[in-house]
Amino acid sequence: MSDGEVKKIASGGGIVLVASLVDRAVRFAVTWLLSTSLGAGDFGVYTHAVTVVTVITVLSPLGLNSGAVYFGAQYAKTKEEAKRKGLVFFGSIATVISGFISAIGLWFLAPILFDNPEPFRWIAPTIAVWTPLMFCVGLLTSIKDMLSSALVYQLILPLALLVGASVIYFGQLDLTTALIFYWLSLGVSFFIALIFVWRRFKALIQNSDIEPVYENKKILQYSIPQGLAGMVFRLTVWMDILMMGYYSTDEQLGIYRIASALAMIGGIPITALTSIFNPIIVELVAVKNFTKLNSLLKTVTRWLQLLSLPILIICLALPDILLRIFDPVYSASRVPLIILICGQFFWVFCAMSMRLIPMSGRSMLTLINGIIAVVLNVICNIIFIPQYGAIGAAIATVITLNLWAGWRLIEIWHIMRCHPFSKGNVLFFLLCVGVSNLLFQFTYEMESWLRLVIAVVTGLCIPIIGFWFGKTSDDDVVIEALMKKLRRFKKT
Repeated sequence: MSDGEVKKIASGGGIVLVASLVDRAVRFAVTWLLSTSLGAGDFGVYTHAVTVVTVITVLSPLGLNSGAVYFGAQYAKTKEEAKRKGLVFFGSIATVISGFISAIGLWFLAPILFDNPEPFRWIAPTIAVWTPLMFCVGLLTSIKDMLSSALVYQLILPLALLVGASVIYFGQLDLTTALIFYWLSLGVSFFIALIFVWRRFKALIQNSDIEPVYENKKILQYSIPQGLAGMVFRLTVWMDILMMGYYSTDEQLGIYRIASALAMIGGIPITALTSIFNPIIVELVAVKNFTKLNSLLKTVTRWLQLLSLPILIICLALPDILLRIFDPVYSASRVPLIILICGQFFWVFCAMSMRLIPMSGRSMLTLINGIIAVVLNVICNIIFIPQYGAIGAAIATVITLNLWAGWRLIEIWHIMRCHPFSKGNVLFFLLCVGVSNLLFQFTYEMESWLRLVIAVVTGLCIPIIGFWFGKTSDDDVVIEALMKKLRRFKKT
């Protein structure tokens, strides 16, 4: 991998990492405000409604958000501006229409699908806004404008949600108002996204010398399977919540949602690195440079481990301390939280590999993989949720995601001869698993403050040791790029 490519990853990943940290922190605050003000029951209903909308919105863009990244990056690289203009026009119109149809569909079907349809009707307008918003983010990602896409999706949106949650908390308002604020927040984000897209694509759109060339059939042939696969992936991720809404109580759902929200802390670096990694995958796969792709995969996996695994170690050592932030009713989230954290260790190792199949253009294979994962998840949820509630949902999620990740590793090796395994990556993974187990076993009876100190010190020391003992020339380039950014920031 060249220095320029490493710098590209470092720069884009750095932007998105900072945005992800802000995003997670703000969304955590939103979760705390809403879970405290609404109570476990109404918070469970809120979670259920938002999850349903999230799943629908993955399909409603017809996969054109993924198509924007895939074809947009290709057209930009090959300087096919007429095709790029056609992509912008077609995708914009299609996602607006599809968003409205999906929103109206949920509004009419809510009484048939749910015992209490009103929350789902109140949040249905969200889909009409969210659908074109996702396409806008895809366009920005296709030109590697990670700053704008991060601002829209990971700063403006969560901050708007925070304002709404604060109004709910301090005004002691109800569930319906919380749902209204949710889609208003997305409306603000969409407006800002339109401004960014117009600024980046204004010259292309207004250039009358460029007649748009529409490859709608080709784009949809790729995008629709990607949209179906995306919905299937969301179903895999959110099936636990959807099925708990059916098999369990609203209170149990609220308790589980707190556990899953805390467990997602370790996934922050995944968002940062995959966002910049996706366009580079497209470029390398297009020229069938699997040797360079294999090297890139190992390097990015190493960075991901260094950033994610120490966070998981700290969280695993301090589950009860983390839960003290919330109302005492959510103390029942402790066991599901531990299960979900443990289940992420192998997932983190495979996270980058999971993106290779979707971004290589193999839409049908991606869809088939997702369907298998959903079926497996449904079976696991049916087995575990009725008997164990929130704990059962956590077990089902961990089993599904890790089996799915393992299967993807086999696929990418068979198709591309790529894998994330290097001696350093494997040793660091085993070190983190061993240390987390020791911390969990031997600090359990200690005072909270002592466990906190030990966990934080250990979590900080491990990546430092892992970095310096396995440091490569790629790491030097990353450090240099980040230091230059820091110096420029200080000057401004």
